[in-house]
Amino acid sequence: MILSKADSYIFKLLKILLAACLATPFLASASFIFPYTVPKVFAFRILVEIAAVLYLYLALKYSRSLLPTLKKGGWGGFLSLSVLAFFALNLLSALFGADFYTSWWGNLER
Repeated sequence: MILSKADSYIFKLLKILLAACLATPFLASASFIFPYTVPKVFAFRILVEIAAVLYLYLALKYSRSLLPTLKKGGWGGFLSLSVLAFFALNLLSALFGADFYTSWWGNLER
């Protein structure tokens, strides 16, 4: 896959953001009520959301090589089916939970 110069910078930034996610367990700050959970969660969610936007941009632009497909054999089909099964089981557990909204979205205390 040949990327343009700007897209190669985006791809490098995506790798850096995903690597930075590995450093979030080391974050702590005494300025929050929950100093050991809140900074980790805020940093991780922000990094993952920025990385998701960059990945979606690249995946839509280069859809043949970055988006997994449901063809027979290979990891692309397995990955797609695994994600679909995860969301289906998550929806099923939310439907049978006490409160659908809390079961689906969760919270930090969960």
